[in-house]
Amino acid sequence: MSEIKPELGFYIWQYCLGFLFVYLDSHFEDNPPCMEMECGEYNFDDISPLPIGDEAAEVKDIVLCKIMYTDEFKQVFSYLRALMEKEELSRRAMYVACRAISLVPAHYTVWEYKFRIVKELVNKNEYDVLQELEWCSHVSLANEKNYQIWHYREMVIELLINTAYGGEKEKYDLCGEYDIIKQMLARDTKNYHVWSHKRWVVQYFGLFRSGEELQYTETLIDEDVRNNSAWNFRHFILFGDKADAKKNRDTLSHEIGFTISQIARAITNPSSWNYLKFLYGECLQEEFRDLYDEIKKTVLQYTLSASGDEERLLDQGHHRVAVPAFEVLAEMHAHEGDADAQRHVYGLLAEKLDPVRRNYWKYKSSLPQHNRDPMSTLSKKTKGQLVEIAEDLSIDISDCKVKKEVYEVVKSYFINNADSFDTNSKYYELATLSKMGSPKKTVFVEGDDGDVKEVDIIEEEENETEQAPDSEETDGESSSDTQGGNEGVQDDKEKDVPGYKDEEDDDDDDDDDDLDFECYTNFFKALQHGTLPDYIELKNYEIRDYLGDPYSINEVAFYIESLILLYSLSQFTHLGVYLPSSVSSILPKFINNIPVLSVDSFTCENIVTVSLWYLFAKALPLFFSYYINFTYDFDRDAFTEALAKLFFAIIVFKADVPTTIKDEIKYAFTYDSISVSTFKHFAYVATANLRYIFGNWVLIDALFTSILALYANLAFV
Repeated sequence: MSEIKPELGFYIWQYCLGFLFVYLDSHFEDNPPCMEMECGEYNFDDISPLPIGDEAAEVKDIVLCKIMYTDEFKQVFSYLRALMEKEELSRRAMYVACRAISLVPAHYTVWEYKFRIVKELVNKNEYDVLQELEWCSHVSLANEKNYQIWHYREMVIELLINTAYGGEKEKYDLCGEYDIIKQMLARDTKNYHVWSHKRWVVQYFGLFRSGEELQYTETLIDEDVRNNSAWNFRHFILFGDKADAKKNRDTLSHEIGFTISQIARAITNPSSWNYLKFLYGECLQEEFRDLYDEIKKTVLQYTLSASGDEERLLDQGHHRVAVPAFEVLAEMHAHEGDADAQRHVYGLLAEKLDPVRRNYWKYKSSLPQHNRDPMSTLSKKTKGQLVEIAEDLSIDISDCKVKKEVYEVVKSYFINNADSFDTNSKYYELATLSKMGSPKKTVFVEGDDGDVKEVDIIEEEENETEQAPDSEETDGESSSDTQGGNEGVQDDKEKDVPGYKDEEDDDDDDDDDDLDFECYTNFFKALQHGTLPDYIELKNYEIRDYLGDPYSINEVAFYIESLILLYSLSQFTHLGVYLPSSVSSILPKFINNIPVLSVDSFTCENIVTVSLWYLFAKALPLFFSYYINFTYDFDRDAFTEALAKLFFAIIVFKADVPTTIKDEIKYAFTYDSISVSTFKHFAYVATANLRYIFGNWVLIDALFTSILALYANLAFV
C-alpha cells in the first residue's frame, strides 16, 4: 500500500473539519440571535426580520446545498424583506436599501424599492434629490460595470426636473452629468452602460448636433481611432433624431472630410469605414452627387480600382489591404447597376483578400444582384411615403397620411351622397349613418404639387359627369386605333366601366411617371352603378401592366387597395363573415365577431383591429401580387400566409396590436392547438418567404424591425 502524502492528508482533514462546521451550523442555530442594525439614528425594535431564502424555518432542514451567506448579508436582507413586506417608505427603509445595494449592487428589486422611497420622501419635502444624485455618482465610480445605477440615475434626474424645476429641463445643470460620464469613460472608453446613459442624456435634453458633444467624440477618436463606441455616438449625435440633418450639405461634407482623414490614420480600421459607408448611403440623391463622387474617389484610392489593378495590393501584404473599402466598393457597384463588377469584388475578397470569411463573401455574391437602385423608379412623392413608413414604424395610425386621405374621401362621399342612394340599396344605411355621424362636407386630396388640399367632392362629381360623354367617346375611338391583336384587347363591358380612361390619354399629364389617382370620383361612380368589380378588375390589370418591375412600387396601387379594403369591410356586420374558413377557424372568436357597422365605426373605433386582422386573414395575394412580381406563388399553408400579411400590415398601417387582441391571442396560443413553437416556425417561414421575394428592398430592415415589435407586443413569444 502506497504511503499517503502529508499534503493530501492535510487537505482531507481540512475538508472534514469544514463539513463538521456546516453540519453544526445547520443543526444548532435554528434561532440565531437578532443582531442590532449598526446605526444609532434609526430604531428597528418594531421590525421582525424575515429570514431569506434557504434560511426560512420551513425549508432550512431540507435545503440540499446551503448558501454560505455572511452574517451581515443575512441581517440586512432579512430586515429589508420585512420593510418591503410592510411597504414602508421611510428614511430607515432607505438606509437599509443603501446597505443592501452596497452588498449586492446588481439587485434590481432593491433599486426599484429605493426609488419608490426617494420619490415618497421628495414629495413630502423630507429629502433633497441632489443628495441622491451625489450618492449615485459615488456608487457608479465604485461599480464600473453595474448597469442598474444608470437607469436609476435617469429616473432620479427626471424626478428632480419635475419636482424642483417644474418640468423645465433647461434648468438642470449638465456639468455634473458630463463630469461623472467623463470620469467613467476615462477608466474604460468602451463602457457600454455609460455610453447608453450618454445617449439618453442627449435624447432627453435635446442635445443633437451639439458642438460640445461632437468635440468630445473627436477627442476620443483622436486618442483611439478604433474606438467604435465614439464613432457610433458621433453618428447618433448627428443623425439619431431622424431630423433633416442628413440633407444638410455642410454637415455631410464636413463628416466626409473628417472620416477620410481618420481612414488615412488606419486604413484597415472597420469603424471609420463603416461610418463612411453610412455617409455614402446618405449621398445617393442627385443633389449630393459631388459628395458621392468624393467618397467613391477615396474608395478607389484604397482599392486601386481606378486602374483595375486591385490584385496589386496582394504584393504589399495583408496589413496594407483595406478590406472594408472593398465591401463599400461592392455596394457602390450594386447601386450603379454593375452586377458583374460587384461579383468580381466579392470573389476577390473570398479567394485572396479575406479568405477567413470566404463563406460569407460567397453568400453575398450568391444573393440576387439588382441592376438598379430600388428607389430610382419611384416618384418623389412615393419616396417620401416609403421613407416615412421605413423610418417611423411607431407612428400612430391616425397620423398616417394615406389613411387620412382615404378615410376623408370615403366618409365625405357617403355623407354628401346619402340622399342619392335608393332605400333598398345595401349602402343606404351606411350612407345615412355616416351623414348623421359627421357634418363634414369636404375631402382632402393631393394636388400635382404634392400638397393636400380641401376639395368639394360634389362639385367634382358634377363637373366630371358633364364631361363623361366626351371622355367615353374619346376612349372608344382611341381603343379601336391603338390596340390590336389578342394582346390588350378590351371588352365593350370594360370600356363602359364608369371612370375608365385609356392610359395613353394620361401620358401628357403624368408629370411624375405615376398613374394619376383620378379614381376618387370614378371609384364611387362605379360603386353607385354596381360596376365596381369590373372597375377594380380593369384597374388591377392597369396597375400590373404599369408596375412590371417589382421595385417600382407606386402609391396608386396602395390607394386603390386601401379603397377596396374599406369598401369590402363596409359590406359586412362582422369581420368573420368573409374570412376564409381555413383562417377564421384558427382566429379567436373576439376577432371574428368584430362589428363593422359603418364607415364611422370602422375608421374611428376599429381601424387598427380590423385592418390588421383583415390583412392577417385575406389580403396577402391581393397586396403582394401587385407589389412584388405578380407571378410568385406562395406554396405554403394559410397560416404562414396570414403571418406574412400581418407583418406587412404592421409596416403599412404602422399600428400596435391592441391589448385586448394580445390577450386573446395569448389565450389561443396557450390553450388551443397552436403552440408557441409552431408560431415561431410559421414566423420563420413567412419571414424567409418575404426576404426571398423582396431581396434587398428598401423596406426590408423595417420589415424585420416590425417582426421584432410584433414579438414584443405579443408577449407570449
